[in-house]
Amino acid sequence: MRALNSLGSFMLNETTNLGSRVIELLEPLISRNEPQIS
Repeated sequence: MRALNSLGSFMLNETTNLGSRVIELLEPLISRNEPQIS
């Protein structure tokens, strides 16, 4: 049960890392396509 728990938190960590990496990649594209609101 403990192994499953640590696997779960590892997966959650990896997903979070992957998500933030994807956001870092997408952010320039998104900000380029959006009209600047200032």
